[in-house]
Amino acid sequence: CSTAWASLPGDMRLSAAQFPNCVCTFMKPLLLASTLLVALLMRRWSGSTLLPFGVALFFGIHPQHVEVVAWVSERKELLAVFFGLFAMLCWASYRATGHRLDWWLWHQWFRLRLLSTQMLVTLPMLFVVLEVCPLRDSETELRLGQISKSLWRVRWFLLLSVAFSIGIFAAQRTGGAVLAIEQLPLIYRIANAVQSLAYYLAQT
Repeated sequence: CSTAWASLPGDMRLSAAQFPNCVCTFMKPLLLASTLLVALLMRRWSGSTLLPFGVALFFGIHPQHVEVVAWVSERKELLAVFFGLFAMLCWASYRATGHRLDWWLWHQWFRLRLLSTQMLVTLPMLFVVLEVCPLRDSETELRLGQISKSLWRVRWFLLLSVAFSIGIFAAQRTGGAVLAIEQLPLIYRIANAVQSLAYYLAQT
């Protein structure tokens, strides 16, 4: 969560208000910017006009995002989404132009996203899915032959995701946040995963 901590002093310098108000002042524009990025990405991917507006509106007003705007502790999630959307935008530009600058920016935004939270370590696989299953109506056929090429294109991002995952797992295990399989059997872990998924789907 280093980017979340690094952004806090900036809030305090940009506003003379009290600390909680300062945080809210920063988070709302960040959510608005993320919503606009969603609309821009959907417009670029789908080629549609109404679909990007609907998806972005749903993203911006969804109750799941109230918590990340109101709570300081959830700042990392909103930052991760913001950086992740920028990474996806640079990925789309790199695919269209092939410029090295777009690749470099894609890489930097992805690293900032990982430094915010490791929640979206599977983002490189999303790039692969979007190349294999394009969203445009005129390109609905599956491109299964594209999988190996797509995996090669995101190889450095996959390595970064694996490295960050290993580092976070080691840190949590050192801090006692990871229990051994003897203390928490696999069946309980699976049950917890199913319950958490059902709870999340109920919220959405």
